[in-house]
Amino acid sequence: KSTPVTLTTANAVVDGGIKPKCNVLFEAMAVSATCTNGNKNIDGKIVIAGFDATVKYDIVEASSYTLSTTYATAKVLPTNGILLKDLSSPASPKVYTIRVFDASGCFADKTVTLQSTNCQCPPALCVPMTTTRIRK
Repeated sequence: KSTPVTLTTANAVVDGGIKPKCNVLFEAMAVSATCTNGNKNIDGKIVIAGFDATVKYDIVEASSYTLSTTYATAKVLPTNGILLKDLSSPASPKVYTIRVFDASGCFADKTVTLQSTNCQCPPALCVPMTTTRIRK
């Protein structure tokens, strides 16, 4: 069901003053780089899931989305949901904002944080032990 709105809506293309019902759903996740033998791998990624196959997206390295991208100019979403891959571990956390658009002009934003990877093992813990030798 559509409802009349003013032409100042921020999250939908308005046609004749009618705002389409918006229901852009998805989950987003930042996957930090892994470690191998104490070394950081370059395999971090930004992934989304739970999206409709017809949506498109854009992503920015920022805490909010300020670009003027529309559904027509947005990127086609990969079927595996991986938006960015082969990311190295940042020195400090990096924030990304993902905007997903549907064909009616609606969109939804989600922000994720790619954390720095710590490949250093914690110091070994000494656990006090006692042994008793029993002879039979």
